[in-house]
Amino acid sequence: MSSSPVPVAPGPLHGIRVLDLTRYLAGPYCTMLLGDMGADVVKLEPPDGTRDFGSGAEGRANYFYLSVNRNKRSATLDLQQPDGRAAFLRLADRADVVVENFRPNVMPGWGLGAAALRARNPRLIYCNISGFGATGPYAQRPGFDQIAQGMSGLMSVTGTEQPTRVGIAIGDILAGIFAAHGIGLAPDQRRGPGGDHVAARGPRRRAELERGDLLRHRLAATAGRQPPSAGRPLWRVPRPRPRLQHRLRQRAAVA
Repeated sequence: MSSSPVPVAPGPLHGIRVLDLTRYLAGPYCTMLLGDMGADVVKLEPPDGTRDFGSGAEGRANYFYLSVNRNKRSATLDLQQPDGRAAFLRLADRADVVVENFRPNVMPGWGLGAAALRARNPRLIYCNISGFGATGPYAQRPGFDQIAQGMSGLMSVTGTEQPTRVGIAIGDILAGIFAAHGIGLAPDQRRGPGGDHVAARGPRRRAELERGDLLRHRLAATAGRQPPSAGRPLWRVPRPRPRLQHRLRQRAAVA
C-alpha cells in the first residue's frame, strides 16, 4: 500500500522573491537561510562563476558550493556588461529583496546601488554584506573570515597559548545569520510601505558574539598587560565533584 506524500506547509517567506548576487560563504549562507524559510531565491552568477571554489579532483564534489546554495534557482548574468545591468534592473523592479556582498563601491559604480534600485522599486529591501561597512578608512577593503577573527579579537580568546583561528569560518556564518535576521526584521513590503537598507559587516558581528571576553581583554590591554587566552585544554577542565555527579545522574534518570 503506497503512502501519499505529506503536504509541506509554505514557509514564512513564501511569495518573497530574492535576487542573490553573493559569492563565497557569508552571502550565500544568508540567502540559503531565506530559501529555507520559503523565499524564492534566484542566484545570479557571473559567466566565470565561483562554483569551482572548493572543488575536489577534476572539478568533482564541490562540497563548498553545494553546502550553501540549496533551495535556489540560478541564472547567468554578467553585470559588467550594459545588457546584463539592464536585465538586472528589470529583475529588481519585480523583486522584494536584493542581497550582495561586493565591496561597498561596486554596485553604485555600476548604477545598481541601493538608492538607484529603490528609486525604481521603493518597496525593495536591499542588503549589503561587507567586511568593514560602507564608511571609514577600511570601507573599500575586502574582508575574509580569518581577517575578521583576528581584528575582532576572537582569535585572542581562542586557544591556550597563542591566538588561534576557530576551526570553522564562524565569522562568515555569523554575518550571514545576522544579515538574514535583519532582512526578516525589515518592513513587510507586502503589507506596508516597505523598503529598507540592511547592512552586515564582519568584525562587528564577531564582537557581538563575545562581548564579555572582549571587554575583559580590552581592560587588560588598556592597563598595559598582555590579555590571557581564554581557552583551556580539555584535560584541565575541572571535573564535577562526586556528589554533583550523582545528582546529575539522578536528574538524567528522571528526565
